Amino acid sequence: MQLKTNFILISVLLLLFSVSYLCRSQGSAGENALLETTKIVDMPTAGLIHKGYYQFTFNFFNTGGLQSEFNISPIENITFGISYSLNGLIGSEKISMQKIPGFFFGWRFINETYTFPALLIGFCNQGFGGYINEEKRFLVHSPGLFLAISKNFKWVIGSIALHSGINYSFDPPINQRNINFYIGFEQSVGPFAALNLEYNATMNEENTNIMSNKGLLNSSLRISVTNGVTIQLQLRDLLNHQRNVNAFSRYLAIDIANKF
Repeated sequence: MQLKTNFILISVLLLLFSVSYLCRSQGSAGENALLETTKIVDMPTAGLIHKGYYQFTFNFFNTGGLQSEFNISPIENITFGISYSLNGLIGSEKISMQKIPGFFFGWRFINETYTFPALLIGFCNQGFGGYINEEKRFLVHSPGLFLAISKNFKWVIGSIALHSGINYSFDPPINQRNINFYIGFEQSVGPFAALNLEYNATMNEENTNIMSNKGLLNSSLRISVTNGVTIQLQLRDLLNHQRNVNAFSRYLAIDIANKF
């Protein structure tokens, strides 16, 4: 079974790389990226979509579900967004839908310079992964209020972006809320791809039915497949801290950005 899974993953990666090379794509991944990375994997960076652009994101997760997002930037350094998710879209399970949409707001109040990182404050109340009806919550808490910091560097194997942030989610019960932090990086892989790694400390996670230990380690391979379109293959919970899961989860996400 593991050999079959590895074969499928390698086949998908080879296909994506081939399409990317043939299209000479310019999305949000790689040395030739025209768009900024707005998330490490789940957690926000100080990147935003450009003024006059909109972006759709479709994230397919392991309960046969789909999380969709729409973001728009009518003003320089400000982005608004709305999101919605459902379980059971693919497969035989009953479809269940999110009752109230999630919302996003981001304002980058300091742009990156040669010596100083970009700083962004924002709000996002969209949780990640499937919605767990018994617990009345998403698998992973939303960022809530957050401050994100990002800095890009050039080095011998391309470019690397370092990201970090602090956040306060309103998802947990009041007596379990806490300030959380996260860190991560994005390493370019040639002109049209990037490897992302994210550590979310989950300091606000006290539900032992969901996680056996604090801390989520997630990664993604992001590939620009055509202008404005980036595909992500995400590997989540590499530390295997989530309950009732024997291995990391595999998600597939598609970002589509264009001018309006």
